[in-house]
Amino acid sequence: MFFSEVHKQSLGQWSPNGKYLAAAAQNRILIRNAESLKLVQVYVCLDKVERVEWSPDSEFLLTELGRQGIVQVWSLKESEWTCRIDEGLGGVAHARWGLTSKHVLISSDFQLYLSVWALEDQSIAVQIRHPKFANSGLAFSHNGRWLAMLRRCDCQDRLSLYSCEENFARLADVPLAGVLPPGYRAFRVRAVSHARYASSRMGDAPTCCYCYLLTSLQHGSLTSHMPQRGALSPGLCRPGLGSGRRRHHDLGTAWPHIALRLVLSFRRPAG
Repeated sequence: MFFSEVHKQSLGQWSPNGKYLAAAAQNRILIRNAESLKLVQVYVCLDKVERVEWSPDSEFLLTELGRQGIVQVWSLKESEWTCRIDEGLGGVAHARWGLTSKHVLISSDFQLYLSVWALEDQSIAVQIRHPKFANSGLAFSHNGRWLAMLRRCDCQDRLSLYSCEENFARLADVPLAGVLPPGYRAFRVRAVSHARYASSRMGDAPTCCYCYLLTSLQHGSLTSHMPQRGALSPGLCRPGLGSGRRRHHDLGTAWPHIALRLVLSFRRPAG
């Protein structure tokens, strides 16, 4: 076993293609070759780097400067190209890539809004009001056409669906109050079953009991499932998976069992 020399850097991130290693040293970003660890590129940021994230295609690097409320994006192929996103008084609570390298999603402080910036047109940003969480609670569909996000408006949890192809226009907004049992709050969203449905997990920490909601883009209906609580099941519902033909949805529990449900009726199939 061989070890390299010690590099006084932090926030190390491997690129998705495995060819590069990015690390931060104060306000500098150093890109190294994954095999030889030789320097490939050095970027100088405006302030101390607090977080880095590679784009899905490994061609861009996102750097988060929390003190300044600024996000800087760098290109690995074009070293002279740079992008600076300034959220102003809104601040930057969390920045991430979209499903591709074309968009950057930035959550403001106090979850006031989520800004969607297109790198091809840096002067225009789409704002989605009141995301429930800064660094979670959203999911893209498998085909990249829709975005599902949990929002918190007027003391009420909502599940909103947006079209990525239509500049993130809102397609549906489902209030979760009234569907959930008292005391439950949404905490996770996931796109399932060929992107035609969005599922949400709800829970209350004191009892560790979760229910599962399923939303249809076509019908706009919302169905729910709560595992039975008893000696053989504590009521914990794990993430589910959709079948290839979108007719069934399986739900896991804390025990090694799977509950298979029909999507449209959310009932257990016969047999």
